[in-house]
Amino acid sequence: MPEQRYIYPRMNKLLNHLLLAEGRGDDVTDVVTGLAGMTKGTYNRMQKKSPKALPRWDKETPTDDQLMTASRMYANKIYSDFIDPESNLYLEGFDSLPEPAQDGIISSAYNLGEKSMSGFPGFRRAVKNKDPYEAMKQLLDTANTEGRSSKGLALRRAREFNSVASKLGRPRINRVVASEDGTISYLGQSEDGQALEILRYKKPRHETSKPGIVDI
Repeated sequence: MPEQRYIYPRMNKLLNHLLLAEGRGDDVTDVVTGLAGMTKGTYNRMQKKSPKALPRWDKETPTDDQLMTASRMYANKIYSDFIDPESNLYLEGFDSLPEPAQDGIISSAYNLGEKSMSGFPGFRRAVKNKDPYEAMKQLLDTANTEGRSSKGLALRRAREFNSVASKLGRPRINRVVASEDGTISYLGQSEDGQALEILRYKKPRHETSKPGIVDI
């Protein structure tokens, strides 16, 4: 691990976003999570870095304040991993992206795991090319729970994509369609007002995700 670490500059904004997006945790999968979606495994990794401030989750259930402390630590770790050239998870070009793109990528990494993000070649290429619109587009097909598509996660990805699209004046997503067969379609409008399919992908539908159309 690199000795020099970095502090994520928009921490309060991220934590508020996670509280809205993740709530009090995930009761859908077998992965134990708490406030703001902090997983038990990640919490205990952060606890090893700060044993005086954080108790082991195995011994007692952390308080909300302790979970938020662990969330701050993890967000700083992700940011450091992505921005430090000496990190084995360094994301070349990340520090040149506009703030909404950095925020969306950090949020996605918190949800997916920063190691998983390093395995997305199209995403890494877009970041290296300093193309924030394409980088966020490359994350749209990660709206999956246990390998199955989730309408709720698709809405989260769409909103994070839109924060970048709005800043760049590029087509936004204004509708998410979740089909019975698990297909997720992100729809918008082209610059001349024509209907535009920004991305479509198909995974088996997660049993907790109901088919439907949501306008953003």
